[in-house]
Amino acid sequence: MKNSNTITFNDLPNEIQMLKEEFKSLKLILTEFIKDSKVKEATKKEFWTVEDIIKLTGKSKFTVYSWTQHKKIPCFKFGNKLYFEPDTVLKWMKAEKRYTDKEITEEADELIVQSNRSKIA
Repeated sequence: MKNSNTITFNDLPNEIQMLKEEFKSLKLILTEFIKDSKVKEATKKEFWTVEDIIKLTGKSKFTVYSWTQHKKIPCFKFGNKLYFEPDTVLKWMKAEKRYTDKEITEEADELIVQSNRSKIA
């Protein structure tokens, strides 16, 4: 009698694939949790500094200054220091999101379904 927890040699490829998918899912959850923790901690401040943006994004000081110089990130200057409004930066970050192929396909499929519904009605 085979125990339901027993894995045979033939089962290994499927089991490994399942483990890879579960690991990938856990990695995404953990990454989001860490980002959320950083955001929650940072949003306690009224204004962010360049150092806060570096901590939040994981980018270098050079990159952040480059973003400000090319007006890619919303900020303002007071004296010789740059400041960022947390809500504005978070909106900017969300607007810069790059969608996965799966998300694009799902959105396209939904638009096609909606288009077909309007043609039928």
